[in-house]
Amino acid sequence: MAQPAVFIDRDGTLIEDADYLSSPEEIRILPGAIPGLRKLHQAGYLLVIVTNQSGIARGLLSEDDLALIHEHLINQVETLGGTIDAIYYCPHHPTEGDPPYRQECDCRKPQPGLLYRARDELGLDLSASYLIGDAWRDVEASLAAGVPPIRVPRPSGREEDDRSDLFVLANVANLNEAADVILASDASLVQERMRLFDRKAARKGSRKARKRSASAGDDTPLQRNPLLDGIAGGSEVEKPKPEDESPELAAQEAPDEDAFDALPANPQPAGTADKQPPAKKPAKQQPAQDEDDEQGQGSDCREDGEQGEDGEQEADGSITEPCARCGFEIPEDDLLSGRARRVQGTLFCQECLPSASRGGAGGRSSASGAAVSGSNRSAARGSAGGGPVGGAEETLAEILTELKRLRRRQDTNGFSFTQTIGYIMQIVAIGLGILAPFANEATRMLIMMLAAILVQLIALTMFVLSRE
Repeated sequence: MAQPAVFIDRDGTLIEDADYLSSPEEIRILPGAIPGLRKLHQAGYLLVIVTNQSGIARGLLSEDDLALIHEHLINQVETLGGTIDAIYYCPHHPTEGDPPYRQECDCRKPQPGLLYRARDELGLDLSASYLIGDAWRDVEASLAAGVPPIRVPRPSGREEDDRSDLFVLANVANLNEAADVILASDASLVQERMRLFDRKAARKGSRKARKRSASAGDDTPLQRNPLLDGIAGGSEVEKPKPEDESPELAAQEAPDEDAFDALPANPQPAGTADKQPPAKKPAKQQPAQDEDDEQGQGSDCREDGEQGEDGEQEADGSITEPCARCGFEIPEDDLLSGRARRVQGTLFCQECLPSASRGGAGGRSSASGAAVSGSNRSAARGSAGGGPVGGAEETLAEILTELKRLRRRQDTNGFSFTQTIGYIMQIVAIGLGILAPFANEATRMLIMMLAAILVQLIALTMFVLSRE
C-alpha cells in the first residue's frame, strides 16, 4: 500500500542556508525543525529531503563530501529526537561545470523529478503527500507532481517576489507550524482546492488574454458556422466581445466558485477551531519569503516582462487578505483601524498580532517563536527570567551538543595523550554542569558554572590539539 510522505527542502527549511554548505561543521538545524519532524513521523508520514546541490556541478564539493554531510545531518537529527527517512538530491546545473553534471535534467527543482524518483523507489502516495519549502522553485516542483506545497520564509536578503499565480496551502514561520497545518488538513479536500484554484487561474488567464487581444485590435475575420448554413442564409457568426463571456462559460463558473468557497480557506493547527472565518471568497495566498541551495539564483520561472497577479481584483471587485498565522480573512475595518497590520511585511489579524509582535514574525530569526522543544525551551526560559538555573540548563545543553559533535568527529585510530586529557576535562565539565543547579547558594552555583565553562574550554583545546 502506498504511503504518504512529506517532502522537505534542505537549505533554508530544515537547516540554515550556508551558501553552498561544504562541511558537516556548518550544519545548523533551524528552530522548530525537530518538533515538526517528530510530529510528522509519529503521524505516519515518511520524511524525505529533496534538495538542489549544484555545488557539485560547480566543483565546490564532491558527491562523497555531500554523502558525509548528509550522514552527519541524519545523525544530528536523530540525536535530537527527529527522523529523516531518505534524502534525494540533484547535482546538476544547466550551464555550470562539466558533463555529466552540466546538463538540463528533470530532477533539478522546479522540475519534479526528485519527487517522482522518491515515489517510485519508496512506494509513495503523492495525492496524500505534502511539500515544505522556502523557494518558489520548491512550490513549482511540488505542484508539477500534484503535491500541495507549504511555504516558510526565505532567509534575509534572499527574498523573492510574490507569486499569486501559484497555489500555496499555507504560509508559516517554520517547519513545526507546517507540521501543524498538515496534521489539521484533509488530503482529499486539499487536492480539490488545488484543482479549483487551477480552474480559476485558467479562466482568469483566458479573460486577460481576451482583454489584451481586444486592446491590441483583433482583426481576425468573422468565421462561418457550418451548422447555420442554409438557415437565415448561412449568416456569419460574430465573435463574442472580449469583455463578454459565452453562456456556457458563465454557467460553468458559478458551480466552481461555490465549490471553492465551500472548502476551508486554510487548514488550521489544533487550537484554532473555535474561530469561525467570515463567509467571503478565499483570499489570495500571500507567500512568506523563501531559498534553495544557490546564492542569488532564486528561480522565479517567470518570463521576462510578465508580472504577477498581485493587486488584481477578483470577478466581484473585492480584495481580501488572510492572516499569515491563522489563515482567517481579516475584516476591512480591522485593516483601516489598525487593529490588524503588517509586521516586517507580514499581515496579522487582531488575535495573532500580539504574539506575532513579541515573536517578531516574518523573519528567519523569529521562527523559533512558534514552538520550541527540549533544551531550546529551557534556554528560552533561562534568557527570559535571567535566573542562574536557566543559564545552567542552557550551558549544559550546549556542552552536551558539542560533546556529541566531537564524538562523531573523533579519530578512530586510538587515543592520544591530548585526547585523553580532553575527555577527562569533558567529563569534569559535564559533572560541574549537572551539579551546579543543585548548589545551595547562588554564588556557589555561579562559581561552578564558570568552572564548568573553563574546563570545557580546556577540553576543546585538547581536542583541537589532538587533531593537529
